[in-house]
Amino acid sequence: MQGADASQGPGWWQASDGKWYPPEAQPGTAATVPTAATVTTVPGSSGGVEGQSFFKRLFDISMTTFVTPSIIKLLFILAIVGVSIATLVVLVTGLATFGDGGAVLVILAPIIWLVGIIYWRVILELVIVLFRIERNTRTDR
Repeated sequence: MQGADASQGPGWWQASDGKWYPPEAQPGTAATVPTAATVTTVPGSSGGVEGQSFFKRLFDISMTTFVTPSIIKLLFILAIVGVSIATLVVLVTGLATFGDGGAVLVILAPIIWLVGIIYWRVILELVIVLFRIERNTRTDR
């Protein structure tokens, strides 16, 4: 059987030759195709993680499922809005006190905005990295 250069769907596996093969070609295992309940989506995607609804994951007292990967985009949007509002406050304050040193605030406002956006992007990317580490090192696959 000849392998493909990329995965063709759920269950495809990559051999040591770097090629992708269908589930039925995997040596020593029966062909199984993951069901929707067992497929884990990529963090940050809109699908449900581990086949559970958002609210079921939100109120999972045992903390075995995660909510954060599914709301990370919303958190970044909220960070952009928060940094933008804080920057507008700095800019308005600078314009209101322009003669008394407010010019420095006017000059710093765009820098504050850019650094704030970069800061929150890095923090949220680190959060996603932690979730991917957990997913890739999970023992109950």
